[in-house]
Amino acid sequence: MQTVGLIHTLEQCLNRMQTVGLIHTLEQCLNRMQTVGLIHTLEQCLNRMQTVGLIHTLEQCLNRMQTVGLIHTLEQCLNRMQTVGLIHTLEQCLNRMQTVGLIHTLVNSVLTGCRPWASSTH
Repeated sequence: MQTVGLIHTLEQCLNRMQTVGLIHTLEQCLNRMQTVGLIHTLEQCLNRMQTVGLIHTLEQCLNRMQTVGLIHTLEQCLNRMQTVGLIHTLEQCLNRMQTVGLIHTLVNSVLTGCRPWASSTH
């Protein structure tokens, strides 16, 4: 595995990404975190991260990360990760994960997320 070690949640991935500057897509974020070269789909990227073989959908991939059974939508999957009830958009979901108030773009979520190496991440 890479030096960053195993990442268990999407939040951790985005947190790690803060050390490398602006990222325009979640794919780029995960790709940078893994330092495994270009990855063309989020499924491939999370698959590399977890080393669980081919995963055909993002739902399946995040499902493998959480071992919570089949999840039919990204909102449901990330919702399961956080146990915060229904979430209607990815922005809302990442906002809940980071507890940093409203996040309007995925890029902003990467930039404003909590830092796992800081002590005040409550």
